[in-house]
Amino acid sequence: DLGKIFMPRGRAPRVGETCCGRPRLSKTLEEIAINGPRVLYEGELARGLARDVQEAGGILTTGDLEQAKPRNLEVLEAEVMGMRVVTLPPPSSGAVVVSILKQIEARGFPVTTSGALGKHWLVEAMKNSFAARMSLGDPGTKSDPFLDAAKIEGVVEDLVSPKFAKSLVDATLDYGVRPAEEYGGIHGPFYVPDDNGTSHLSIVDADQNAVSMTTTINTGFGSKLVSRSTGILLNNEMDDFSIPGQPNTYGLAPSEANYVRGGKKPLSSMSPIIASGMDDGGLKIVLGGSGGPRIITAIAETFLGYVDRRLSPSDALQEPRLHHQLFPEDLLYENETSREIMTQLPLFGHRLKHENGGLGNCQMVVMENGTAVAVSDHRKDGAPSKVDDDKLQ
Repeated sequence: DLGKIFMPRGRAPRVGETCCGRPRLSKTLEEIAINGPRVLYEGELARGLARDVQEAGGILTTGDLEQAKPRNLEVLEAEVMGMRVVTLPPPSSGAVVVSILKQIEARGFPVTTSGALGKHWLVEAMKNSFAARMSLGDPGTKSDPFLDAAKIEGVVEDLVSPKFAKSLVDATLDYGVRPAEEYGGIHGPFYVPDDNGTSHLSIVDADQNAVSMTTTINTGFGSKLVSRSTGILLNNEMDDFSIPGQPNTYGLAPSEANYVRGGKKPLSSMSPIIASGMDDGGLKIVLGGSGGPRIITAIAETFLGYVDRRLSPSDALQEPRLHHQLFPEDLLYENETSREIMTQLPLFGHRLKHENGGLGNCQMVVMENGTAVAVSDHRKDGAPSKVDDDKLQ
């Protein structure tokens, strides 16, 4: 069914060809629009969806769907480089982005991250933050916390703490790297789950109300299963959980905070942020991205480019990126990376690896002189647009 939908002629569609007609999905979306989202979790749509999954070998039941409810979480707030940054708490990775930014800020704001030494500092901050990320998971709710909730809360408090950021910076070697197990301070490394198949929207209206929204089906095409009765392409988010007793590819123990539990959500790289002025509360930046764990580093690099290095919104988004998630121990770089960076970073001890695809894809809106300026990443097919307001561009 997946091939029939996305490759109707038995091959990938060419530019200008009509493709991917999904009448069953259209009908499902129409039913949701008319009757509300609960029709997907109760009634005929739910029964059909559960039946389709079971026929494909899955164990989803109508009872599972009836119990599925979104959570209204308290946002995570932090002061970063003179701005109030609002992002999502675990099981999202907003705190990890903040941690990278706080480590750079701890070196004295503004500090350039453009030269080889600055890039080295940035990469080491990435590695520290990804090490601590391995202790994160879904804490549950205040009324119904999971076993590791208190530990996760402590990790998050450290990740947004200036004191913890300073301790990580103090342990960083200016001209060298450390063994992987020494990163993350007291929150050492366990396991890094991967994810992609993600999209992001950054939205600002004429009144400066803002939305930073990331959505995902995890890996490319998710589970690769299309529900026959609803037309929905199903995700494979269960793959984001750690598995007890089973080391990952690199022989590392899985993270207990991210074990599967009933009602639990897996750790995600999604890290949408909204930044506003500390003094006037005025909207400054709406930013988010897609690209699995590269979301985290792409958002941090884009934010630093615009805020710390004073690049234009477009240049901050388009300049070449680096990515390091601690495991595997490769520093990924893009095609346009300067020769200086490629030549000098190996001298610091980094193991460089070229990345043919883009390192994350961001969508950003910034407010400049009362005007909303929207920019989209050239690494993906997204594009900025405006609707019925001359102030949005």
